[in-house]
Amino acid sequence: VYTVKVAARGSGEAYTDLYTIENGVSLFGGYDATFSESARNTTTNETLIQAQNESGIIIKEITSPTVVNGLTIKGAESLLTTVAVDIIDATSNLTLDNCIIYGGKQTNDHTTYGVRIRSSNSDFQHWNPVIKNITIYGGDASSSVTGSSVGMYVANANLSSVNNLTVQGGNAAYYSYSMQSVNSYIEASSSVFKSGTSTLKDSIAIEADGGSLNISYSTVEAGNAPIATGRSVGIASPYDSPVPIKSLHVQNSTISTGLGDSLNAGIAVTIQ
Repeated sequence: VYTVKVAARGSGEAYTDLYTIENGVSLFGGYDATFSESARNTTTNETLIQAQNESGIIIKEITSPTVVNGLTIKGAESLLTTVAVDIIDATSNLTLDNCIIYGGKQTNDHTTYGVRIRSSNSDFQHWNPVIKNITIYGGDASSSVTGSSVGMYVANANLSSVNNLTVQGGNAAYYSYSMQSVNSYIEASSSVFKSGTSTLKDSIAIEADGGSLNISYSTVEAGNAPIATGRSVGIASPYDSPVPIKSLHVQNSTISTGLGDSLNAGIAVTIQ
């Protein structure tokens, strides 16, 4: 197990390479040039990574203790799909903590993601990274043709340790999601999920296609979708051919919607 300490470059200057986090290698930002623990401060010593291509950081095949902490990561501006942080096949040995993550700017008909978590197979119980104390922005797809913005995308994963997150979908031409879940079990507490404005389609705070959701002590807020077919929904199944959710539990949480000309609803899901 190795630890890499990264100092801020200063004056808002960013690291611009593509970084792949190896199994068992932890990355900590927030340092100045002395690398002193007493001087570590993620605000005054902002360690910024600015993606130039599809991904800013790739975290893949993590089975040994690995921590990513204290970084500000920004996605790229692109005609293609962009992902600020891409996590693939990570067990509970991965901890993503104390970071600020911005999706990029989508200028065509693809999607900009803040964080994308997925596995290479459907055995979601095995892939369960720890995500906590994170602020995620989905990025801007408002000036695209049919682009979408997703704060956090989760597929075939088991996120049972999601705590103290603020996840916001950006404004988009098509879909704005705070969190989009596919065949995943997600247990989130003390978090905020807020989608942006969609000009042509839907603004959904949390969309679940199959899997299970357990939301507690959280705020779920859908943005505006001011078009005749637009939906503004706090927690929703996909509009087309949804896979039923196995279970949905919401407790001690607030769910609200914006303006949706087709549908305004706190919860609109298909339950198995």
